[in-house]
Amino acid sequence: MRNVILNEGDYSIEFTGISFTRTGLQATVILRQGGNVIDGARLNLLSDDVSSIKPELQEAVRRGIKEAVAEILSVPTPLRLTKRKNTEPRWLIQDLLLENSINLICAPGGVGKSLFALYTAMVIENGIPAFDTQQKKGRTLYLDWEVDYFEASRRATKIGNFLKTVKKNIRFPRYMLMTTPLRDSIGRILQIAPYYDYIIIDSAAPASGGDVSDSSMAIGFFDCVRSIVANHVTVLILSHISKAELKNADATPIGSIYYENIPRLVWRMSGEYNKVRKELSVVLACRKANTVKPEPWIFTIGFDNEMIRFENHRNNNIDMVMMQIIKDLEGGERTVKELLKGYSYDVSVITEALDRLQKSGVVCGEEGRLKLSINF
Repeated sequence: MRNVILNEGDYSIEFTGISFTRTGLQATVILRQGGNVIDGARLNLLSDDVSSIKPELQEAVRRGIKEAVAEILSVPTPLRLTKRKNTEPRWLIQDLLLENSINLICAPGGVGKSLFALYTAMVIENGIPAFDTQQKKGRTLYLDWEVDYFEASRRATKIGNFLKTVKKNIRFPRYMLMTTPLRDSIGRILQIAPYYDYIIIDSAAPASGGDVSDSSMAIGFFDCVRSIVANHVTVLILSHISKAELKNADATPIGSIYYENIPRLVWRMSGEYNKVRKELSVVLACRKANTVKPEPWIFTIGFDNEMIRFENHRNNNIDMVMMQIIKDLEGGERTVKELLKGYSYDVSVITEALDRLQKSGVVCGEEGRLKLSINF
């Protein structure tokens, strides 16, 4: 349920985390003066009890509650569905991010998901066609619970140095360091959300602000995310899976099942770092799609002194073999010998492709038989 923000005299009052319960209509009420929080409490909006609020603020809160309840309970106007000429899904990045929707990437730590997300933000901000097709430009915002402004700027500078090889003047995305759960700052986020086309949430666990296995906490988190999307914003959420689950084909984003069920598109990322080449080989596999399921993406992320390179090598021999191996193993287990027979590439190319897939946790095997570790 979307949040309500009201002005009462010198105060602004935010009603967040709104939900119906058996005892009434619950909401977290936050009072601000001059942008600073001066009081707050979890209240039943259908009760007269505001005793947990400072006495001098109680009357303003009572007036605010009346307005908020009237707005929350107001009847929306239903829209009649219309016939569309184009029935294809709408993409912000073709075959990667569904437009005006919730998208999610899950991965263990250290495989490059934050770097990849920042790269997508910079690609969209500058309209650079890095994913095989023309790229629509859009305003981007990075909400960061993981690192700080300096580290994010350092990464963006290195990515920007790479993108300068394609476009001379690179514009960086907007950035906000987040220190409290999304529900506590959603009022302020919703005030600026309409100015953005793409918002990244890094990452789900601290943004949800509690036990990620708690379904009510997850639903409250996604209530906030949906209120952002309602402003015609594309959202990408980054989430974790434990390293113990790396070779589990059915591993889901860490926490409640809602972290997989609610997003319209869920990607699982696996990666292998090569110390000699100073490169990450990254595989993005689509776990779940509410539209046509996209093919996997294979990227190389290279680390130079002043640059972080992103290479989409769909026409590179090794990556083409990796894609073919994935397709073949979707049909069931194969031996290495069976795979070698089916390809016209040099043995060294096939061996390198298999090595990358195994080290990144995409393919596993015993006694010479190989199978997928991830459900594609």
